[in-house]
Amino acid sequence: MSGWRKELLAFMHSPMIQDAVILLLLLDIFCVATEMVLEILETDGIFVYKMMPLLEPALHWTSVSILVIFALEIFLYVVAKGTSFFLEFLEVLDLVIVAGSLYQDLTFKHAEGRLLVMFRVWRFGRIFHGVWSAEHEASESKIRKLEEKIEALEAQLRQQDRKDEGVVNGK
Repeated sequence: MSGWRKELLAFMHSPMIQDAVILLLLLDIFCVATEMVLEILETDGIFVYKMMPLLEPALHWTSVSILVIFALEIFLYVVAKGTSFFLEFLEVLDLVIVAGSLYQDLTFKHAEGRLLVMFRVWRFGRIFHGVWSAEHEASESKIRKLEEKIEALEAQLRQQDRKDEGVVNGK
């Protein structure tokens, strides 16, 4: 992996980006769940609210905007990882879920049936995978930093041992 790809991957794994992804995932959960509840209530004729004509499109386009950001995130991961991206099952699944959800949200806004349910279930799966992934990356980042500190301390220890040997040997 070339230098700029490593830097891009490190940036994508940074706490700032991972926190932003978690925040967007939580906002997406809220939007998708609220949209589903409103559709159920509207279909059953239980709930008629004056703001409904404004609320549903706002939730929908917020969710679509989040999906576009996720698509950009995946694109950057593909650029950073190259073809090795496609060797990671969960990464490819993430790509399929985001692309399918984006297609479904833009094409079948009021579609019903199994396809709609499947993509919504996948979206929740993607959301939970995204939260797990972000937390996993944060842990991995902490581990990498600790390993770097250990290596630096071991190097200092070796250097000190050499100095001590020189003093003992009279050098």
